[in-house]
Amino acid sequence: MPYPTFFKTVLCAAFVIVPGVAAADCEAMFAETGKPTHSTGGGNNIELCRLGYFVSFDPETKVPDWVQERIDTAQLTGTAKRSPKFKPDPGLPKGDGSTLADYKGSGYDRGHQAPAGDMVWSQQAKDQSFYLSNMAPQVGVGFNRGVWAALETQIRAWVKDGRSPLVVATGPVYGHQQHTIGTGKVVVPAQFYKVVYDPKNNRAIGFLLSNAAVDDRNDYKNRVVAIDAIETLTGLDFLIKLSEAEQEKLESTAAELWE
Repeated sequence: MPYPTFFKTVLCAAFVIVPGVAAADCEAMFAETGKPTHSTGGGNNIELCRLGYFVSFDPETKVPDWVQERIDTAQLTGTAKRSPKFKPDPGLPKGDGSTLADYKGSGYDRGHQAPAGDMVWSQQAKDQSFYLSNMAPQVGVGFNRGVWAALETQIRAWVKDGRSPLVVATGPVYGHQQHTIGTGKVVVPAQFYKVVYDPKNNRAIGFLLSNAAVDDRNDYKNRVVAIDAIETLTGLDFLIKLSEAEQEKLESTAAELWE
């Protein structure tokens, strides 16, 4: 089917620009780090430029491979209200994204990859964070509404405490046996990662959490891993704008948990 005129093809991946958000704006958001890059695969992914984040969406899994944000203190100040509903992404061709019906009755939450709590600065950004292209199936109680939410809150606290800005990449890790939900066969990730880079202090930290309920909301503190390990699991390369020496320094070993 013919694509709308705002679809562009870049390196075998469709690059979609939301009206009012130029491609250069998304690239400029990540001047320090660049965007995550697929070392293999990813050729069918659709990159979506949003007001508050950047998405590489996989139409096969119907889940984003990565969602990247650049968060500063200004973005955490504002009066934007939580959107009353989730909705399909208008930037995706029909059939390429998940639907509300896929999640209904599945037992999984529509888990934000770029959190709505990071978007209080703009109502448009907040509303876009509820696009289904920004969602992945997540266990609800004890994960999405527990330890995962606590990790998101911790990252915002780091920004507010003066470690601003932070660049945060979030996405799924799949298991050997893949479970799907809905008629759209949305793949349920086995784990989720976050890679956080602090350009002010030139440091980075990686987290890898199982998509499962845990009793302790602070368990994310025990889930710090080397970024290299996340790259191996996902086939992604992070922090590509840094020198090879800096990447080696920041990614090869698990960082100490930031205070």
